[in-house]
Amino acid sequence: ADTQLEVTVSGSDITVLRDGVDIFGGPVQGGALTSGTVGLFSWGNTGANYDDVVVTSNAPISSSLATANPENSVLGGDGDDVFVAQDSGFGTLDGGGGFDTVRFEGAGQSFDLTGLGGDRLHAMEAIDITGSGDNSLLIGTDTVFASTDGVNAITGSVNTLIIDGDTGDTVDAGGDWTHVGTAAIGETGYSVYESSEEAVQLYVNAAVQVTVTG
Repeated sequence: ADTQLEVTVSGSDITVLRDGVDIFGGPVQGGALTSGTVGLFSWGNTGANYDDVVVTSNAPISSSLATANPENSVLGGDGDDVFVAQDSGFGTLDGGGGFDTVRFEGAGQSFDLTGLGGDRLHAMEAIDITGSGDNSLLIGTDTVFASTDGVNAITGSVNTLIIDGDTGDTVDAGGDWTHVGTAAIGETGYSVYESSEEAVQLYVNAAVQVTVTG
């Protein structure tokens, strides 16, 4: 039979509810926890399966998505969150409030976001493909529109996605993008692209090579 499991970590206190019942009768001490990885395992039933896993945070998070599962969700809080992914096979990522970034890792990787469903990315302000080598990103106007939410706190414009990377990285931008100029964020220069099709903007790190495929 299905059961609902809720685990809450607050400082060094860990509380576990099974179908709303505290199975330990109160918080147990787990030591000072400032970061970690979420994993679920049943000692009494090693064949148990977990789905519809949702991880939420009331503070800034840095979530590792090395084990991608399209059925799972990670929800950021009101702080500046970083979601670390090895590929585009993740579930739903919702940045919530603050300035939120999806950071892809690795070298020689191609991250294709053009096939993502409309709700897979939401409330994101930036994508970082720097990794440890040359990486490429495929993105379209509809993906930018779906993944952003309101005003980008850094650029001050709506429906704007910042793409960071370094020399050797490439962006393939699909749609009716027009290069409209350059901008600086701190000491870093960016090429600015706009699309009238979806009323969205891309700020791409000047070190990254951009190809527009209409």
